[in-house]
Amino acid sequence: MSQIITSTFQKILLHKNPIDERSSSKLLYVHNDNFKDRIFSELPKILAKNDLLVLNNTKVMPSRLFGIKSTGGRVEILLERILNNDIALIQVKSNRRPKLSTLIELSNKATIKVLAIDRDFLRVKFSAPIINILNDIGYIPLPP
Repeated sequence: MSQIITSTFQKILLHKNPIDERSSSKLLYVHNDNFKDRIFSELPKILAKNDLLVLNNTKVMPSRLFGIKSTGGRVEILLERILNNDIALIQVKSNRRPKLSTLIELSNKATIKVLAIDRDFLRVKFSAPIINILNDIGYIPLPP
């Protein structure tokens, strides 16, 4: 299937957390350009002998952080890309965008220093390994 599927939906229909009975999770079944809503427990009935089942076992990183700029302003940080152990590209939500060399203090006392400013991203240096900080105080980014 090489076409792009577009759809409109009500955001209220999105789950922020998985349901308790995971086998009752919804499943979109596509066959010959027909779309049907099914549930995950029906999967063995749906699959035929030579079907290919692709599993996605990826996990969402806790890449959302909160901090305070050296000027006192609060910031919400979304990690976009880890470039190495302590350098990353981030997006920042704040009343005023941090300037070059601004220090942001996180809740665990680690700091982030702004190294460069691009259009949409800030290139920053963390005072400790990024993975450790994310595992310690990071939040899972949820859709608005």
